[in-house]
Amino acid sequence: MTSTVAWSDLAFFYFIAIIPLSLLWSMGLKDLSRDLAISIVRMSIQLLVIGFYLQTVFDLDNLALNILWLVAMALIAAITSAGRAEMPRLKSAIPLTSAILIAMLPVLLMFIVVLSRTQAAHEKRESVSR
Repeated sequence: MTSTVAWSDLAFFYFIAIIPLSLLWSMGLKDLSRDLAISIVRMSIQLLVIGFYLQTVFDLDNLALNILWLVAMALIAAITSAGRAEMPRLKSAIPLTSAILIAMLPVLLMFIVVLSRTQAAHEKRESVSR
C-alpha cells in the first residue's frame, strides 16, 4: 500500500504557515518569525530525507534492518533524553535504550496483530475475487 501527499495539500500547509509568520512579523517579532521560518524549512528537509529513507527500508522489507532501525531510534531517543535531563549520555545510553525498547514492545505487538489481521483480510478478499 502506497500513500502519497498531494502537492495541493502540501501547498495548503505552507499557505497556512504563512498566517502565524505574518502575524509575528507584523507584531515586530522578527527574530521569532525568522526562527519559525527556519524551523519550517528544516522540518520539510528532515521529512523529505526520512521519507526517502523509510521508502528504502520498506522496499527492502528486511526484518534485521527493521529491528536495527528501531534500536537506532531508541538509542538516539535515549541519548537525547539523557542530555536534556543533564544525565551522563553514554553511561545512561544502555539503560535508557532498554527502557524505551521495553516500552515500545506492547505497541509493536499491537501493530503486528493489527497488521497481520489486515493483511489476512486483504489476502482473503483477493482469493475470493479470483
